Amino acid sequence: MTDPELQGIATQALNMAKFEIEKTRCLNGLIASYYADQGLKRMKKVEALIVNKFGKEWLNDWAKKKSVLRMVATLSGAPDAMVLVTSVNRFLPTPALEALPPDEKKAILVSSHERHHQAVKEGLLCIEDCLMANAQTPERVCLATLPTKPDSVVDYSFIPQSHFGGIMKFWGEDTITDAARRK
Repeated sequence: MTDPELQGIATQALNMAKFEIEKTRCLNGLIASYYADQGLKRMKKVEALIVNKFGKEWLNDWAKKKSVLRMVATLSGAPDAMVLVTSVNRFLPTPALEALPPDEKKAILVSSHERHHQAVKEGLLCIEDCLMANAQTPERVCLATLPTKPDSVVDYSFIPQSHFGGIMKFWGEDTITDAARRK
């Protein structure tokens, strides 16, 4: 699958999530599978089962989220791509962070979620509410981030699956996050 095709899948999933939010004023995560011969299919029954079993806050629990996404990827019968859309906080640097020495700045930017929130309190980062579509194949990942403020544009980034880690990883071992947790 090409990056433009993966970007199209991510965009389509973002549009589904925006429609869901407009319709219900809520998004408890959107999970979809993509098969080249069938297109993108939202997994509404699976989403409902997840919320029933783990609650509406399942996306905020590292262990629940990791378990759910691994299970969904396994049970999806080897789709060509998987997509998760969720509400996220994007942490943006402030002038105060930019003024720090490069090593201190990098340490904050690659730190934990908790440290990012502390940096907000310190005036080093600010929070931007966004929707993020994470579209993945076994080889590639497209992260499509859309700020929730009016007239925002989607920011797309692409990385190899082997360089992607965290609780939103559908395929392969998460050696990146696992190594960071051991430190």
